[in-house]
Amino acid sequence: MKQHYDNLVKVAHHFGFAQQLDKAIEEADELREALGNPAMAAHLQEEIADVYNMLDQLCILMDCEENVQCIAERKMQRTIETYGI
Repeated sequence: MKQHYDNLVKVAHHFGFAQQLDKAIEEADELREALGNPAMAAHLQEEIADVYNMLDQLCILMDCEENVQCIAERKMQRTIETYGI
């Protein structure tokens, strides 16, 4: 996992925020399209991975990884409480 994180950092800094923001939007659009056809599970997984990587890179570039993780956890807790899970 450390190698993956190091690669995320390397790529994020190589391309920079503006370019990776555009790329994240492009990848999110491709994921949205793939979600319309879940029969193609392998393709859907590829698009999820692309978006996952882009979101991680944006967090790295914005120096907000820990804050985003805390927000995500808070939102999950709220969902659990709301639905009594």
